[in-house]
Amino acid sequence: MPKITPEVTSENNEDFMPAKIIYGLYAAGYFIGITSLAGVIYAYISRGKDPIVDTHLTFQIRTFWISFLIALVALITMFIGIGLLIFLFLLVWGLHASLLVSCWLTMESLFLEPNTLALWHAK
Repeated sequence: MPKITPEVTSENNEDFMPAKIIYGLYAAGYFIGITSLAGVIYAYISRGKDPIVDTHLTFQIRTFWISFLIALVALITMFIGIGLLIFLFLLVWGLHASLLVSCWLTMESLFLEPNTLALWHAK
């Protein structure tokens, strides 16, 4: 499989609109949880149209499911006091990942590592 460089960009700027909308829905999900569900459904529907945008959509889908599982663990462990710390981690990680990936999105370029947790910038 050929290695794709960060200079790869989509030919049509409108192709990035689904990814931008989904990031907005995820951000609103911190206040209104159902918007995150709408975002992941929209991400599944929007995949397959542009390979560059698909890197963002893959990351968004993975972020939703990982966040969902972490929130579930936090909810289950809430009664022993660890759940609040896990929710705090989820909040910090979610904001960090959203801001990090938004940088690639504003450049309208490939998200280099869609299968990571977006804890760092991989080169």
